[in-house]
Amino acid sequence: MAHPKKIDKLQKKLELEANKEEGVEEIDKLVSLAFDEDPQIRLEVAKRLAEKLDDPRAVLALLELSSDKNKEVQTTAKNILENYNSPDKEAFVSLGKFFEELKEKQIDQEEIQKEKSLMLPQIEKLFTSNKAKEKLLPSIDKIFEKTLSKTKKEKSVLVAQTETIEKEIPKIEEHSVKDKLHADLQAKEKPAQMEELTTQSQNQKQEINEIASIPLPQEIKQKIDSPIFSIPKIEQPLEEIEEENQEQESIPVSFLEIYKRAYLLAITPGIKASDLNKEKKRLINETKKNITLAFKLALKKAQQEGGIESLSGLKVGMKKINTLPLEVIEVLEVNIEKNKKQIPYSKLIVSDGKTSLPFYLDKKKAEGIKKTDHIVIKGAYVDYLLKNPYAQKESEKGELCLFLSKKGQINIIRTNE
Repeated sequence: MAHPKKIDKLQKKLELEANKEEGVEEIDKLVSLAFDEDPQIRLEVAKRLAEKLDDPRAVLALLELSSDKNKEVQTTAKNILENYNSPDKEAFVSLGKFFEELKEKQIDQEEIQKEKSLMLPQIEKLFTSNKAKEKLLPSIDKIFEKTLSKTKKEKSVLVAQTETIEKEIPKIEEHSVKDKLHADLQAKEKPAQMEELTTQSQNQKQEINEIASIPLPQEIKQKIDSPIFSIPKIEQPLEEIEEENQEQESIPVSFLEIYKRAYLLAITPGIKASDLNKEKKRLINETKKNITLAFKLALKKAQQEGGIESLSGLKVGMKKINTLPLEVIEVLEVNIEKNKKQIPYSKLIVSDGKTSLPFYLDKKKAEGIKKTDHIVIKGAYVDYLLKNPYAQKESEKGELCLFLSKKGQINIIRTNE
């Protein structure tokens, strides 16, 4: 006995079909549901068709279900057909074999139409009943249509699997960046061009990948059902487009990539302004997060390489010090006595934004460094300029300074010319 829930599910499906097509016989609705995606629906359809074996359409649908992928559905349909006795039984079996071969061949629409035109005239000879001939035609049409749609679905799955192995690169001549972008997008909408695409050079692949590197969100991409023939020229300057975002920081993101993404969303059939707004906000938030993360990682990397973030923790005796960029607040020329000789030095007052410290280095090495420049020091050490041997407190022993070691280096970051 069938489970009540399964019967209720089938009944709802039948009511749905009835709403779609008024005046259609129940047998035709059952034939249509023989191709339902739910195996439980197909199973209940088989059982229901067992009560209608006097109608040739029911027998034809059961023949289709006898080769079902689901074992339970297949077994049920075969058992029902074993008890079927009719003068036309042999003809039905022939049709069943034909449709089974049709599935295995996976032929295209044109070939199916040829097979159909060859087969239909034979119905006159196969069936003894004129009633059978009349009623079978629409059902056979439905089986052809369903077989074709299954074939297309299976082929699209195969193409999707192939796409993960082969990258789609369109055949491109020497055109503008816009044309290259257009060709790349068109190729992604037409996987059938795979054979032509795989013949292109590595240079073309690299070029296109650089232009079209941002994937669309999956939920939006699925909505696009028409090929893109052109992308409008950007006539408005970038400065004008960004007027509404003047308060936001300028970020190093490719405008072409953002424009491509925004345009594809804008031409999506059925897209709403609220959807575009939502995607715009999501992209802005995502970009902000990426920038924050980038600076965080950069700082961490610099610290791993020995760059100190603050000057406040420096003590006498520290060596091999590397710094992050320090601002040059002042540049002075001084003479320091060494071995009873006055040696010219440059005294740079450097700051990390909170703490400032004098940095002494050979005058020649300081050439070109100006106030407001930023410098990165590699290989410095900390000491007093003039040490007071009688001082009791650390703060009274002398001025704490940075000095450049013999192998030390300075990198200048120029902010103002």
